[in-house]
Amino acid sequence: MIPVAEIATSRDVEAIRQELQAIRYLILDLNKKIESKPAEERLLTTKEAARIMGLSPGYLRNARVDGAHGLPLPVTVGARTKRYRYSDVAEYMKRKGKAI
Repeated sequence: MIPVAEIATSRDVEAIRQELQAIRYLILDLNKKIESKPAEERLLTTKEAARIMGLSPGYLRNARVDGAHGLPLPVTVGARTKRYRYSDVAEYMKRKGKAI
């Protein structure tokens, strides 16, 4: 049985609902800011960059360890996370004569 002190009142439920609604609006606002960024400034995951370049993610990972092979170099985000600049991937595709 739940102790009476742990039962949420309708006022508690309404306060939680309002907090969740505020968090929802914050998330929607952040998504709009991310989506409004120009494509050239976007950072791509290894999987996204590999798909655009027509390579496997494994090949792209190995290429950055073995030497770039003329491929775009990733930027480090955080401790170990690698991302590729969209503009670098687009430039690589342009050099190869392929459209994105």
